[in-house]
Amino acid sequence: MNLELTEEQRAIQSVARDFADKEVRPIAEAIDREARFPAETVRRMGELGLMGLFIPEECGGSGADVVAYALAVEEMVARTSTQVAPWVIVEGNDKNFARIKILRTLADGLERRLQKRSSSDS
Repeated sequence: MNLELTEEQRAIQSVARDFADKEVRPIAEAIDREARFPAETVRRMGELGLMGLFIPEECGGSGADVVAYALAVEEMVARTSTQVAPWVIVEGNDKNFARIKILRTLADGLERRLQKRSSSDS
């Protein structure tokens, strides 16, 4: 059994580490303090292929394996903001970014309606 990282895995790990150190770490404290969604940073992660890592390319992902995904998550979590790191874990890519935002907006609206209905039924 070979436990060495592949070239692709090492490359993804390096991209994640460099991105975390150079682009996220300098703004991480402000992002956390303001509890804001770092849209520009998440968009950049998509451009670098750090989102949807193990989702197949034909489905809009990067097509990497689960080990590469875990390496990217490890680099981001170890080096960055609590507001940014989870996006490597849950999001796909820029195309999915818009879809997910729409779905969240719809879900939030539905939740508000259900809460209103529930409070009016009481």
